[in-house]
Amino acid sequence: MVRQFSPPPAESLTPLERKQIEYIEMKRLSRIIGGGVLLSCILELGFTVLTMLPTLIGYHAWDGILRSAAVQDYLLMLTSVCTLLPGVLFILKRLTPQERNLCQPFGVPCRELPEWPFLTTLCVIFLGLGVCNLGNTVSGLVVEGFKGFGVDVELPDLAVPASAWETVLSFLAVAFIPAMTEEVFLRGAIMQPLRRYGDTFAVLTSAVMFALVHKNFMQAPMALIAGVGLGYAVCVTGSLWPSILIHMANNGVSVLFSLLTERYSEQTLNLMYFGYIAVCSLLALLSLLFLYATRAGRPRRSRPLLTARRGGLFAKFWFGTPAMFLSLLYFAAIFIAMSAVTTVA
Repeated sequence: MVRQFSPPPAESLTPLERKQIEYIEMKRLSRIIGGGVLLSCILELGFTVLTMLPTLIGYHAWDGILRSAAVQDYLLMLTSVCTLLPGVLFILKRLTPQERNLCQPFGVPCRELPEWPFLTTLCVIFLGLGVCNLGNTVSGLVVEGFKGFGVDVELPDLAVPASAWETVLSFLAVAFIPAMTEEVFLRGAIMQPLRRYGDTFAVLTSAVMFALVHKNFMQAPMALIAGVGLGYAVCVTGSLWPSILIHMANNGVSVLFSLLTERYSEQTLNLMYFGYIAVCSLLALLSLLFLYATRAGRPRRSRPLLTARRGGLFAKFWFGTPAMFLSLLYFAAIFIAMSAVTTVA
């Protein structure tokens, strides 16, 4: 159990004492959040070993079973739920009651706004989708850049669903379940306690973690940029539901276009995709103008007065405790392993 720290009243402290307390609190959060992340990493590694075990002991028919779209989807859902949710519970159990309440913002979005709450929420969702599309574009450019050096970093395609039920499973495994678990883990359990150090700090930290969780060079740039948009959506609306919907829609579009590859030519698919990007970009631009004009796009919390530098707090969070440092080593090892198995042209 992580020991709780109760600082004395701020007005009775000198600037140096406030700075020391801010570092102590950041180290406590790093220990708690790092423990949750490390637990998720250990569980994920265990699931990977269990998945490979039948092949390792000589049950070669298992390779054929893993090629089934339904089996792949079931494994994706199990991995997402059984690795991330224990990490969430680990973090919530060790936070203070006040911090714990902040980590579960499942209320009505923008309920504190005196006017235009629904329209503001809708605009935030459109803007978030636009940011996700920007991330997808950047990831595509990164992939092409790697190809220019003779390295293919594209992930292997999942099996194509052969029935209506497998199609439903694909949407559940790629769009619905990950959107729920990842947003609760990243924008809930991780980002919310860090907002005491400023929304910008919390959003960027959770976005970096979002990129690391994806563990490959193809998706990491997209996750980093999309993580900023998703975090902003939570800060503005005061609820996780908009970020969940944005995440779900972004992943769902990817599943939809992968299914359409079996029915349409590449040229037709490109036209459809560019049309989708154009519509989303226009809606995102109009949403941005609305949020700016109405000033509804401002986060729901005030900017904190910090004594410690944010760079020092950032370093304390990522490198201040063994649990977080071990998690970073795990992510680094996975990135290196993924790079090692890419095809060199």
